[in-house]
Amino acid sequence: MMNRSTAISLLSLLVTVFLIGIPTAATTLYPSFFESVLGWLPLDFIFTWMPQFGILLFGFLIGWYLRGEFETTDAERVDVIEGCIEKDDIAWKAKAKLSRGDLVDTDVEYKQICPNCQTPMKDEKYTPSRGRQQGNPRYGSSNTTRYIWKCPSSGCGHVATRNSGQHDEAENLFERHIGRIVESNEKEYSLQTLLNRIGEDEDVTPRRIWEEYAEVVDDEQVSTNCFH
Repeated sequence: MMNRSTAISLLSLLVTVFLIGIPTAATTLYPSFFESVLGWLPLDFIFTWMPQFGILLFGFLIGWYLRGEFETTDAERVDVIEGCIEKDDIAWKAKAKLSRGDLVDTDVEYKQICPNCQTPMKDEKYTPSRGRQQGNPRYGSSNTTRYIWKCPSSGCGHVATRNSGQHDEAENLFERHIGRIVESNEKEYSLQTLLNRIGEDEDVTPRRIWEEYAEVVDDEQVSTNCFH
């Protein structure tokens, strides 16, 4: 569906072509034809009322645009939601871009965050001790090295298993949850309902919307542990 800004731009282009482009082309490319046309056109009437018509048209377009702005809901004014997905002991910071209530794009940072202290984790590897490997069929001669994500913060030491596809899973989860927010109507987790839940004395920020969503859905994968 064409939005108001696009419609106004298109109408302005058509008016410009009609009032300026066509007469200019006619007088330049077909002067004899244009002179014959001028003979039967009511030029006095046209030149008298054309400015008034242009002013009225311009006022109509401005009024139409402003009416659309005033009729826009709070949910349609939200252009960004910041979120956090937690899976397999790793937190992922994410962002969704919206346009008039519709999802435009999602992005999940490729940065593994410690859910305990919000510190970016580092990839490490280690080899289990021989005593641990003996008698355990999981540790073969070619499968002794373990790859992990580890929090470098002193006093934390949080560790998570490192597997391929973890980032893709976080992206899919975030897109699914954002889809629920923007596509649902009159649900407790719909965007307009979340905005209504935020107090009037609070600032409506991209992060605050997600925090309200996390409180409503009570899902362990919907986290706020990315935020300081």
